[in-house]
Amino acid sequence: MYCQECGTEVSDEANYCPSCGRPQKVGVVRAATEIYEICQTSYQIKKRSSFFRPAEAVFVALAVCPKKGNYTAAESQLFLTCSFPCRSDEAPQADFSRGVQYAPQREAAFDALTQLLVEEGWEPVSQSELFRHQHRFRRRL
Repeated sequence: MYCQECGTEVSDEANYCPSCGRPQKVGVVRAATEIYEICQTSYQIKKRSSFFRPAEAVFVALAVCPKKGNYTAAESQLFLTCSFPCRSDEAPQADFSRGVQYAPQREAAFDALTQLLVEEGWEPVSQSELFRHQHRFRRRL
């Protein structure tokens, strides 16, 4: 079945939606202390790469709040990334290893974003098994 509030797929046994916290069964009441807003980190390209320059990207924490709706909770600093062979003044020959040189910058941006979320009261809930930079957080209202 699917949540009527946010459309997330929910198991038939679930009392609450894991995404927005809405009760899924008749008679289940959400206590005031159990209301959370949820956010999930994701990767966004700000400026696409070309053969001569790397892409510019950020990590964002997109939040869903029962009171405020959807909003951006936080955004990382801009970092460079390369998803296909890139060339530059330092490396005139295009090669795939260029993406590796941006890994420390990407990881530092992600770590700073998650640290900021924790400092703002967000509690880590889960991490995607497929995507290293996709984490879920919740914060009690």
